[in-house]
Amino acid sequence: MIEEAIIELLLTIPGVIGIVGQRIYPNIIKEGTPLPAMYVAANRMSKMNCDNPMGIKTGVVEIGVHGAEYWHCSDTITEMRKVLDDYAGKVSNVGLTFNSGEEVADGWDDDLDTHVKIIEYEGYAIAKSTN
Repeated sequence: MIEEAIIELLLTIPGVIGIVGQRIYPNIIKEGTPLPAMYVAANRMSKMNCDNPMGIKTGVVEIGVHGAEYWHCSDTITEMRKVLDDYAGKVSNVGLTFNSGEEVADGWDDDLDTHVKIIEYEGYAIAKSTN
């Protein structure tokens, strides 16, 4: 649910969709997917370990961009940061709050023969009930 909300938010950023189009996926980019493409992984977010009746999750969200050209990755991250850095808002009944993103070392995926750029966001998420 968190990944889907973040993907929905990313799909509202013109500079992101101008580069990767609709190719933003939860957790992985499947083999054979046209590049550039992105993934969003929120598996490092977990329920807070304190009095937490609202079910707030906290942790790290990883967003990765794969591209045949390095600029695909770097420009996508730059455009994404304009919205996600210090973001607080609600997307599809999921409240999201992020600190400023931290970029990790750039990489190269030998299997996919592609550039890789990853950014991590520490943040909070709460899924609002529709009932």
